[in-house]
Amino acid sequence: MDLSNYDQQDMGQRIVKAELLKDLGTTIEKLTGTKVRLPYRIELVIRDRTNGDKIYLNIQAKPEIDNLKLSEKQLEAIT
Repeated sequence: MDLSNYDQQDMGQRIVKAELLKDLGTTIEKLTGTKVRLPYRIELVIRDRTNGDKIYLNIQAKPEIDNLKLSEKQLEAIT
C-alpha cells in the first residue's frame, strides 16, 4: 500500500482546516472561487469539534416564520 499520497492528502486537509479556522470567508473564496455573501446580521461560524474529549450541544435559532413568504409556485406545490 502506497501511503505517500495519503500523507499529502492528510497534510492538505490539516492546512485547509487551519485556514478555515483562521479566516473562514477568505478560505471558502479560495476553495470555491466565490465570495461569501451573507444576509444582513447573519454570521457564519465554524468550530473545530474533532476533540473527542468534548461534547458539543447546538442550540438552534428559532425560525422567523412571521416573515416567511412563499412564491406562487411554492404555494401551488403544497395545496
